[in-house]
Amino acid sequence: MRLTDAARGLAGTAPPFANAIAMWPADGDERPVAGTLDGGAYYFDEVNCSDCVLEFSLTSGKRSRIGVSLHGSENFSLVRHDVTDGVLLDGVSVRGSPFNAPETLVEGPSQSIWILDRLGNRVDVISPRQPPREIDLPSPFANAGDIIATSRFVWVSERRFDRIVRFALDGSYKEYQVTLAAGGFHGNLEMASGGNDRIWFIDGRELGALDEKASPRYFVPSPVFGINALAIGGDGRIWVSGAASSYGLGKPFLAAVTMDGQWQRFPLVDDAAVIKPAKHGLWVTTGNYDNYLSFVSWEGRETLIKLSVKKIWPTLYAVGAADDVWFSDRYGNVIGHATPDGSARLEYTDFGPPGISDMRLDPNGNLWVAERKAHVIDEYGRAVYLPPHGVFPKSLLFDSSGNLWYSDPDADVVGVVAKSGRSNCYAFRLSRVKNCAFGHAEIIAPPAAPARPHRAGER
Repeated sequence: MRLTDAARGLAGTAPPFANAIAMWPADGDERPVAGTLDGGAYYFDEVNCSDCVLEFSLTSGKRSRIGVSLHGSENFSLVRHDVTDGVLLDGVSVRGSPFNAPETLVEGPSQSIWILDRLGNRVDVISPRQPPREIDLPSPFANAGDIIATSRFVWVSERRFDRIVRFALDGSYKEYQVTLAAGGFHGNLEMASGGNDRIWFIDGRELGALDEKASPRYFVPSPVFGINALAIGGDGRIWVSGAASSYGLGKPFLAAVTMDGQWQRFPLVDDAAVIKPAKHGLWVTTGNYDNYLSFVSWEGRETLIKLSVKKIWPTLYAVGAADDVWFSDRYGNVIGHATPDGSARLEYTDFGPPGISDMRLDPNGNLWVAERKAHVIDEYGRAVYLPPHGVFPKSLLFDSSGNLWYSDPDADVVGVVAKSGRSNCYAFRLSRVKNCAFGHAEIIAPPAAPARPHRAGER
């Protein structure tokens, strides 16, 4: 290997029948960076990604795409990555991004489970009485965002191209181009499922609706600088959060939109990048870099939540039947519980550090927590489920039958733990997991007191 400078971005051994190499992020946000092939080695002067695609141009005229992960490496630090001939040949047939990374789960038609693989640029389908399937998104490197389900279809946002693709259970699809009616500003393409098989979406400055029979319809408030988040309210209205102008000149707001396009705005104390609907209102937070968390009623009354720990940066997960919300901190170390009256409780988990990545409520209202670093799924205060070696569940889903599904994008596994306790999993092509059996342990409370994790700050 030859390196002419003291520090390069990425380097490795080049296959003997490659004559060019390029690298770019797997989500397609940046243009490819060209590398250099020299004396049986390749190198790049910089790294512009963490989950990266390497594309080799072969002397045969074909192209091979493979995935490399550079998490934890810094720009202009030498990282060695050798490529075998077998890996290179496997990459000739890859479409879109080369990663398997099953993550967000939803239940689709006929009790099917759909998994969004953003880095893999595909959806995966597990349905009763059919073998599991992989379906590529129609746009390569689409940088998929949301996946939601209606009664007949599953919908995926393709953020890089401002498109939404609708999948049927048989794998057929229709792609919708989401054009910007207001123009000039592209935000995060976010979706929410409404009634009558209609979905709603936001993209920058506008709110849109889409169903299986019609082209997108838009509802544009004025003046608006940007719309941040979207939720379907239990009051029958569509809710969005946003800002009236740039550079802090306009107040942040929530807006309720009726089905005939009438807008009603309510001022907020801070910007709300995340909103989650409850029975009698909405939970809002900035999503990061702040301690802002509040509850807003359907009438627009905002109640700030008192958080006892600074720089929590709440991440919202699950909303209960009593309008309560479960959340974690920026590190995933704390379980938080807030109620609309403004109070909140912060507690440590039974095992740690947990690295909380998801929280879900089961049909009985019990909280389940994915704790990746602790290597458990925690039925909060009741029991822990112990995944097999090599499986660290990240995303959770309870299906309509009460079974618990999980995904692990690093182990390339999607699995299910049935109500009976039996477990099963589905491994993707790169997975090395061979055992899907979960262990189970009840949490034993002291005789004189109910089980309760330590409060944050206690010893």
